[in-house]
Amino acid sequence: MLVLHQAGSSAGRVFDRLALPEFLAASGLPLALAAVDGGPHSYWHPRPTAPMPAAGCSRGCCRCCATAACRSSRRRCWAGRWARRRPDARDPAAPVGRHPGPVLAVSPALWTSYAEASPGAYDNESDFAQVLADQRATRGSDVRLDCGTGDPFYRTVRSWADELGIAGEFEAGGHDAGYWRRVLPGQLAWLGARLGLAAPAAP
Repeated sequence: MLVLHQAGSSAGRVFDRLALPEFLAASGLPLALAAVDGGPHSYWHPRPTAPMPAAGCSRGCCRCCATAACRSSRRRCWAGRWARRRPDARDPAAPVGRHPGPVLAVSPALWTSYAEASPGAYDNESDFAQVLADQRATRGSDVRLDCGTGDPFYRTVRSWADELGIAGEFEAGGHDAGYWRRVLPGQLAWLGARLGLAAPAAP
């Protein structure tokens, strides 16, 4: 599981805040967690001004996984940001492109125009337009958007899900750890199903 943290956070903080290791262990799914620090303003897309470009970050993480105990070709992503343009997990040296595994975007920060975006999220209008084009090209059953109905991004996320035909789960909740923890078991079950994994049967 390649975990991409929210803006202003870090790999360690997202694990602790959401208790990801504990939830994964409780699910019984045979998966491992992997994460990198993406910097406070990377927003997980390649950009010249990012302190640690998202592409290089993810590529390094994939190399680390490939040389460690986690050698499975079945990888997936649990993301707090929309994360489409990443290296192919089967070939860490490959150019940045569409990831082959399922992607779960949780409370993603989505905007419809550069003017309304959070300061620092994009370099300029051209950068925003490129990311917008990538998002519009993302479709299929291997993508899921989750967002609480009290989240400030809810209306935009719901609109994206409807427009692109992407599976979405929308229930009461805000842009906070309480909502993210509450829906995490269902998200893990969805990811496990997409990867053809099953939790071991109880003794």
